[in-house]
Amino acid sequence: MRWDSSWLYVGAELRDRFVWANLTGHNLVAPYHDNDFEVFIDPSGSSHWYKEFEMSARNATYDVLWGVPDQWGLLCSPNASELLPVCVNTSFPGYPGSWSMAPAMQTATYTPSWKEYGNHGWSLEVRFPMHPGDKHGGLLDGLTNTHRFDPAQGDRLPGLPQYWWIDFARAEHPRAYIAEGGREVLCPLNCSDGLERATPVLSNPSTLQCAAAAAGWPTLLGSDTFYGCYWEWVWQSLGSEAYMHRPQLWGMLQFVDPTTSSRGALCRNIEFPGRHVAESLFLAERSYAAEHNGSFSESVAELKQFCDGGCDREVFVVLEAVPGVFGVDVIVTANATVLSAGCVSRPCFSVRVNVELPGGEHSYAVSMTSNHMVQVMHFPGSEPVPCLGSAPDSLLG
Repeated sequence: MRWDSSWLYVGAELRDRFVWANLTGHNLVAPYHDNDFEVFIDPSGSSHWYKEFEMSARNATYDVLWGVPDQWGLLCSPNASELLPVCVNTSFPGYPGSWSMAPAMQTATYTPSWKEYGNHGWSLEVRFPMHPGDKHGGLLDGLTNTHRFDPAQGDRLPGLPQYWWIDFARAEHPRAYIAEGGREVLCPLNCSDGLERATPVLSNPSTLQCAAAAAGWPTLLGSDTFYGCYWEWVWQSLGSEAYMHRPQLWGMLQFVDPTTSSRGALCRNIEFPGRHVAESLFLAERSYAAEHNGSFSESVAELKQFCDGGCDREVFVVLEAVPGVFGVDVIVTANATVLSAGCVSRPCFSVRVNVELPGGEHSYAVSMTSNHMVQVMHFPGSEPVPCLGSAPDSLLG
């Protein structure tokens, strides 16, 4: 990756024993139906207004602006609203809207071998526009106070670099080969020797082939007759979560400008512990609501009993062990008089995690709504903001 004030540049090399793709064009058919490369970017770290990009070996591309994490039961609006973000905005048919980073976005692919079995692979380059223009969107679209998240504006605070949340994925479908005697072999995992002499099947696997592959490889995802089955190879693991649209689980990208950045080397984000605590409380609230007819709880002790799935039970151990570092407030509003961006439904809840580094070195607060809007406030008077690795060990539990 590289960047300047106008562009984010991404290049990738993908290893593939058999390079083949059928789709072309931009926002016509999702490149996922071939094997593809995917980029997910959340510039604000709020989990709202993130961008998805897909690309195939024949340079078919697709981009979408998502208002909230997809397929998670969160609230959004089909149109612009002061209360809710737009659910989805893209020029891709089948979804509403007209947003796209094209034509400013530039993409290219290269493969040394096409439709030939062997250790070949393909490579790609993408140039994403940072800012929207008159005829195209940009990575910073949808955000208020855009300058806060623009890496060209320098550090977010003294000592606190500009971070974006980002992840890379590769969707890869099993491919069937017809070997000698009509024997069918599925790749790319555990491929048999001699497949260079076999006949590849260029179409994606059938439902029966997907079931056969899943029986041998339990990490295979999907079985839908339209989307098929696939492996999702990712840069930053999502743990037990099998869907890429979870920005809070992506990796972090730190921007460095030698002329303006106070951190010229890696600086792990001091916000991570507070964000992680807030996320686990959010997930516990969702589990609690599922068993209590949609209601929420203000009791951290009660929520501890509903920490499952992606919720980290160690969070509750740390909260009890170091109460001077983490202060938690959970507020439930059963029937708000007026809905707002902080309370978009009845009932609603909000979580606030106050983090005080031992010795008063620095303090900040993470807030998260029941619609998974994440915001962080750093309190003045304790700059420069320390890196996570330089904070006292007790902060990490």
